[in-house]
Amino acid sequence: MRAQEMRALLSARKAIQQAAINLELSIRGVLRNFGLKMGRVAKGRFEERVQELAESNPMLEAATKPILTARRVLRQQQASLEKVLRDHAKTDPCAAGS
Repeated sequence: MRAQEMRALLSARKAIQQAAINLELSIRGVLRNFGLKMGRVAKGRFEERVQELAESNPMLEAATKPILTARRVLRQQQASLEKVLRDHAKTDPCAAGS
């Protein structure tokens, strides 16, 4: 049963992570249509960089803002799941012996 629970948590984390990545790729595509390239951006600066690029175009701001909000929520949920997984690993007797 514990293995199934862990697998469920890992699957949920992977799904959330993939959804966030897909949103990031969508934003990059929207910006590219306007001739704007993100380049390499640290994960912590992604939202800031998008806002920098979109700030001069109200329609582009309107298009990216809800995607950024959804991405932020997904990343927060991913962090919550990471914490649950770390806490579980600390108390799991099988993981402690590794």
